Amino acid sequence: MEEALNGYHTYYHPCSSFNLDAHQPLVHSKSSAKRRTHYDQPLISVLVPMRNEERNVADLLASLSRLSYPNLEFIFLDDGSTDGTNSLLYQHSKPFKLVKILKGKPLPEGWIGKVHACYQLGREASGDYLAFIDADIRLAPTTLNQTLHLMEDKNVGFITGSIELISKLKKNTQKVQISFCV
Repeated sequence: MEEALNGYHTYYHPCSSFNLDAHQPLVHSKSSAKRRTHYDQPLISVLVPMRNEERNVADLLASLSRLSYPNLEFIFLDDGSTDGTNSLLYQHSKPFKLVKILKGKPLPEGWIGKVHACYQLGREASGDYLAFIDADIRLAPTTLNQTLHLMEDKNVGFITGSIELISKLKKNTQKVQISFCV
């Protein structure tokens, strides 16, 4: 079953399980015109909704700065934070080449906060692929490379899941399999 959502295709069909370092959805944009740079790689928009996440900003942006994929844009949406989230975003995002920091718009009647934040992020994105992540996520350097390779190899338009959970207290790693959808 295929469903169009604001210019993006998502596919719902149970398939196999694969191991990846992905956590939040990576969605392929059907309407993009393959915005490639001199890297000759599809542009991935990394989209992060945030509300009162000052405790996560520095670690999140440090994690994102280590991503090895060469063609990225980063868009952060501060959804009405009352802590130092916004100022920390500006402070820690200076090294990023393509970055936008948005102020969330008021919640329309009938909408849910995070859904509305992600909707706003998606409308601002320029990427061929959209990677939605939460502020408390830390990505391995090759996460987006591996996810994009899997999506293109399996010809899927949507992938989501959590693969590796690392306990900071116990210093152990728990492997988790995800399902992808075509």
